[in-house]
Order: sequence, then C-alpha cells, then structure tokens
Amino acid sequence: MTVVTTEKIKNPRGRPKTINYDATLNIAMEAYWANGIDGMSVNEICRLANVSKPSLYREFGNEDELLSLVFKNYSLGLHASLTNLFEKNENFKDTINELVEFSGSVTKGCLAAKAFQAFSRLGEKGKKELNTLKQGTLRLFQDFVANSRQEISLGKNWDNFMIAEYIFSIFINAMGMSERGMCPNKIKRTMSLALSPLVND
Repeated sequence: MTVVTTEKIKNPRGRPKTINYDATLNIAMEAYWANGIDGMSVNEICRLANVSKPSLYREFGNEDELLSLVFKNYSLGLHASLTNLFEKNENFKDTINELVEFSGSVTKGCLAAKAFQAFSRLGEKGKKELNTLKQGTLRLFQDFVANSRQEISLGKNWDNFMIAEYIFSIFINAMGMSERGMCPNKIKRTMSLALSPLVND
C-alpha cells in the first residue's frame, strides 16, 4: 500500500559534502610540493583528486585559500618532524648529524622554499600563511640553538638568531639539492662541512 503525504521532506542542514576534505587537501599539498606553485594548476589538482572545480571551490574557496590551507597543513608535518628531531638527542652534535640525514632524505625539497620563489603570484592569505610557516620554523631553530648554546663553538659575536638563520639556510639549501637529484652522500658531506664550524670536536 502506498501512503501519500503532503508534508514536505526537509533537507538536512548545511551543504552536503561532495568531496573528501582531508584527502583533497593532502593531494593538493603533495601536488604543489612535487611540482612547485607555478608548475601546478587548480584544474590539475581537480583531476588528481577526481573532483569537479565547482566542488573544490565550494569546499576551499579560491586558490588563495586552498594554498593557505596547504601551507598550514605542510607546516604541521614539518614542525612535528623538526620538533621530534630536536628533542630526540641529548647533545648538539648528534642532533646536527640527524638534521643532515633528514635534509638529504627529503627528495621533493621544501614546499615553503618553492612557494617563496613564486611569492609575487600568491594571494594575500597564501602570503600571510607562508610567512607564518617561515617564522614558526625559524622559532624552532632558535629554540634548538638556545637550548644547545653552550655546545656551539661560536663566540658572543654570534647571537642565537644569527646561528639559527645560518642553520636554517643550510637546511633549506640541502633540501633543494635533494630535490634537484643530487647524490644523498654528496648532500650530507656538503651540509656537514657547512655546519662544521658550529660543532665542537
């Protein structure tokens, strides 16, 4: 028997989810990370994630907002890895050696470094989140240097911020070398040489 009703069936509140938010964000991050900002388009991300462009924009806004979320997502992983690395060892020399190993293993390079190369193309939200990422990363290096200052073989002419920036620049350069396909052992030797003035024998 069929029951006929004139009562209108209400739709559930809110917009129905048409895409997997976390999966799409991770696909976008991996795509920008592997190809750079200029080497990736929203259309290509939609193809990789198997979602429509309207669905992507409905979920993330525009490309500027998507990129700002990508940078935030990337910073969570990078900062967690660095925090674990800096807290893992009890002395500066062992931590530096582990940083060298870590830098040589990141074959896609640094997403933040790639994004700064395309900084003028970013929107306001992307620029703001990218600068937040950089400052947060530098703070981790500064904290590491401050906690290890007595083990660092540099005089008072070098303050903690200068040392942190020096290590950070070598770290970024090493990941760039890895991205360009340089031999991991050569990267490690180059990075170890660049960091050797900081380490007491």
